[in-house]
Amino acid sequence: MSVVWSEKGSYRQEHILRYLAQWLDPWTAERAAAADYRLLMMDMAGSHVQESVVDFAWSRGYMVLYHYGGITGVLQVNDTDLHGPFQRIFLEEEQQSFNEKQELRPGCIARSPREVLDDVVATWRRVRHDQAVKGHKSTFLTCALDGSEDKLVSREALECWLALDMPKVRQEVKEQVDKFLAVGGVTICQWTELIEHPADPGIMRYEGQEFEGDLEGPSWQDDAFDALVAEDNRETEEAGVNAKTLVTAEPGDSPAAVVLADVAAKRLENLKKLREASRRSAVPGAFFSLDTAVRQLEKGRHAKNPADREVESILRRHVEKRLADQQADLAGRRAVARREDAAAKKVKEALAAVNLKKTKAAAESKLLKEKLSDLPKLWYAATLGKEGKEGTKLRRDLLQRLKLRSPKLSLAREARWPAVRDDYIRRLEKIHKSTAQVGVVLAARAKTCIKALGSQGAGFSKHKAKDTKGDPEAFLRFYAEMVASVPKSTTAFEL
Repeated sequence: MSVVWSEKGSYRQEHILRYLAQWLDPWTAERAAAADYRLLMMDMAGSHVQESVVDFAWSRGYMVLYHYGGITGVLQVNDTDLHGPFQRIFLEEEQQSFNEKQELRPGCIARSPREVLDDVVATWRRVRHDQAVKGHKSTFLTCALDGSEDKLVSREALECWLALDMPKVRQEVKEQVDKFLAVGGVTICQWTELIEHPADPGIMRYEGQEFEGDLEGPSWQDDAFDALVAEDNRETEEAGVNAKTLVTAEPGDSPAAVVLADVAAKRLENLKKLREASRRSAVPGAFFSLDTAVRQLEKGRHAKNPADREVESILRRHVEKRLADQQADLAGRRAVARREDAAAKKVKEALAAVNLKKTKAAAESKLLKEKLSDLPKLWYAATLGKEGKEGTKLRRDLLQRLKLRSPKLSLAREARWPAVRDDYIRRLEKIHKSTAQVGVVLAARAKTCIKALGSQGAGFSKHKAKDTKGDPEAFLRFYAEMVASVPKSTTAFEL
């Protein structure tokens, strides 16, 4: 059995090629001598109709034919004879898996990929694959060409068979083949030229999603699984030879009663195993009978004489002890499951916090870039020294860009920033004789701050060397300098 797992959709071309390489018999000299050519039926999935798939199958001696679009429910044996039983058995396995999960994690209905795969494997083992052989006859895919098996065609395929007058079509095709052979020069290698496809074959052109990688965790069948099977076989063979006692004798128990209770306990264990086997084999009659016998033994029966009552008492004690042990084991496994779930929840929360932090940082970075893109990047003292409103705006933009590229200010300082910036610019314009001198002073002060920031500044800068840590408080000091340079309004006084 081979499995491909995908997030959604079906498998892709590389997956079907891998599948064919694993399961198609190789082309050998023996097969060539026996002219052992075979047909490989596929539906019109996009991954099936590629030339590479047809060529690879032919390299193994398989000729690819198709169930064209819209007829898979009539002629494809998987749909007509296998999917129904497979779905029914899978639902049984899934329900059993849910029941077992409720013991460990009450209320949890989540399914992991490994659990689904386990159910698929269990279903594949139980489904009747021989039913597909009969399905090829009932859909007339492998009926004898002499018409001796036409009576086996049934269901929707029979309606198509009669509507198309398939015996007549078959005879016409046989006559065409006879003519080809009579002319000569035709070989089996030309089979692709002789196949006539319909004008619209109904190809499903969109393949499934990419296979994201191998399934995590161990394979469903590995050394540990083989060891369990071998151990089970050994225990079965040695049963009765080295039979161990199930019932523990306590002071006051008669040896004869202990032996009889042990026999009943072993019978109870065997009945439980048979009951589980009948459930998995889908034999409801046997399951009902075995379940009734198990319940009767577990419940106990009314014993008339003292000897039988003692046996029943010992057996009841054994059953209750086993039940208590099972409950204790279940409680332990539930505790482990709760710890695992708590640990998984912490991991998810930590990942969510990290992702949220990354998302927030990305949004802030994007917003910062948008704000910086609206401001000039190259600055000159002459430009900053322009007069009028244009010069004031350029000087304001320089300080704004310097603030954006610096580490964040506190909320209080951020709120005061527009007033501090504008007051500082007006102060420079007042204390200096010309705006040209303002541009020189402001440019020099900005360069000093950028150099001090170093790698702490956001965005590109020739002063932002990788080996320079920079001073994160450089702009904060500049901010304090701007605040200190602006005269404060005096407080009221009495004269």
